[in-house]
Amino acid sequence: MRAQGTHRLLGAVAIALLAILLVRNAWVSDDAFITLRTVDNFLHGYGLRWNVAERVQSYTHPLWMLGLLLARALTGEPYYGTLVLGGLTTLLAVAILWFGVARTTLGAVAATLPLLWSKSFVDFSTSGLENPLTHLLLALLALSLLREGDRPVDLFRTALITALAMLNRLDLIVLFAPALAMHIWHSPRTREHLGAVLAGFVPLALWEIFSFVYYGSLVPNTAYAKLGAGIPHFELLSQGMRYLGHTWTYDRLTLIVIACGLIPLFQLKSWRASALVVGSVSYLGYVVWIGGDFMAGRFLTPSFFAATLAFSMLSPSRWLAGAGITLATLSGLMNAHAPLYSGVQYDKIPASNGIVDERGYYHRGAGLLASKRPISHAFAREGRRARRQGPHTVVRAAVGYFGYYAGPQVHIVDPLGLDDPLIARMPARYDPSWRVGHYRRVIPPGYDPGNDIPPTDPELAALYQRLRGITRGPLLSPSRWFDALRLQLIGPQIDPWIWRFPNMRVRSEGEAIGLPFGARGVVVHARPPRALQPVIKGPAGQEIRILYGRSRAITHAFDIQTTGQPQPLPPSPGTADLLFLFPGNKGQKITIQDLQLGPG
Repeated sequence: MRAQGTHRLLGAVAIALLAILLVRNAWVSDDAFITLRTVDNFLHGYGLRWNVAERVQSYTHPLWMLGLLLARALTGEPYYGTLVLGGLTTLLAVAILWFGVARTTLGAVAATLPLLWSKSFVDFSTSGLENPLTHLLLALLALSLLREGDRPVDLFRTALITALAMLNRLDLIVLFAPALAMHIWHSPRTREHLGAVLAGFVPLALWEIFSFVYYGSLVPNTAYAKLGAGIPHFELLSQGMRYLGHTWTYDRLTLIVIACGLIPLFQLKSWRASALVVGSVSYLGYVVWIGGDFMAGRFLTPSFFAATLAFSMLSPSRWLAGAGITLATLSGLMNAHAPLYSGVQYDKIPASNGIVDERGYYHRGAGLLASKRPISHAFAREGRRARRQGPHTVVRAAVGYFGYYAGPQVHIVDPLGLDDPLIARMPARYDPSWRVGHYRRVIPPGYDPGNDIPPTDPELAALYQRLRGITRGPLLSPSRWFDALRLQLIGPQIDPWIWRFPNMRVRSEGEAIGLPFGARGVVVHARPPRALQPVIKGPAGQEIRILYGRSRAITHAFDIQTTGQPQPLPPSPGTADLLFLFPGNKGQKITIQDLQLGPG
């Protein structure tokens, strides 16, 4: 139990301390300005568009976008309104944890203290991304589950929160679905209860209808850009584990809390707390499955906050609460990058395996206390210069700050495909040093969507014309809806190979390789296809990425370092007809002196 006066006082202190940390660490990310460009275009009468010429959903979080739109409309500017929205949403989520979810004061302290020390949680509470709203919806879910009852209205509430979470990010279904499924399981199976669940999903259904009618798609454009890149899944899994490893090195308290979140499974007999834990672990597994993210810690905060909520439902003994408080304090104090130590002089964590300290990277140009103006980063300055040049088309990545300040008359083609419907549906060019979430495409020759000029490639030109009708044609045209539905169901139907491995050197088996080659790599055809047992020889010290292929699909990848002597490679997993060789490091040129593919 909790003494109300003491509990309120300590809660006010905890929230005040968190507010101070949020101000010290406040910043707005480049990616947030991708959404803010759409918001700005809407407020200036162009509609919910990234490039004003076409209806494309370049943001992943519709519900958060509406919040940013409201903040932008009320404040008249993008920066401070975004900071206030993120900060207040975070504080409200923690207030619900403390005053609504926590069963005891000790449990509240043990659950809240890690929030103050977690670099990931504090960093993405004011970043302009959707994390704060995810945390708030999790707190509301926990609060809703604690209310005893299996009436239709109780199921409606859980279903509504789940639907709103999916509006915030579609993949949050992995985090919220266990609670909804368990609530349905423990409720009567009546028509009224089923109707309540369906009614809860009405907001999501309405958005999907709007999305299909307006954008011609049920998912954001970014989903095509990131999920259809063609990265072999075994590489994504390896990158997902590196993502956890990076967090363990620089913010291990976040992972420790997620692991400790399993305690309620053994301490509570309630399915309600277990639902949060199952959701937390499921979402963590999903994050690893998709390869994590390039922003260190960003995709871990939902699991982290769900774990703190589940732990706050405990009634811990003094020794258990004390152990949790001690562990959180020591872990935080020993982390040189903890929020308490961050401020104007913050130094970023070095990048590793494509994973970056996003706040550290943009801190000097976008931090509340460090930047000389709301956004003084070089990307924003480049955008302002582009605006002064007048209407034109530009190809560039890192489009957030640049795109917002370039304004609506500059049409931007992102080679990562985040904002362009054609580029998003092309396969990414294979790069041994690929960076998760940044899958670069080859810009097709002749392509200039700003001036409505299709690519010269016939297949892509035909796809462009279909997409043009969907993103620029009359909204209520039946033919537009038919094309949009067909594209959703059967995909773009273009040959991915020439874009995945453009301009590669091709060798037949037995052909001398000899010449040095760079990032484009070389592919050797095995005739006949068979189980390969290659032996390779190259100058000592070269780092090489090896891929096996079968029927134009990548089946296995591994890295080697040449020894200067003939060395056997791991055999292919089954039949293979292609062997790819790439430099292991960008900018490196490698030479293969001899290559034998094995018995044939």
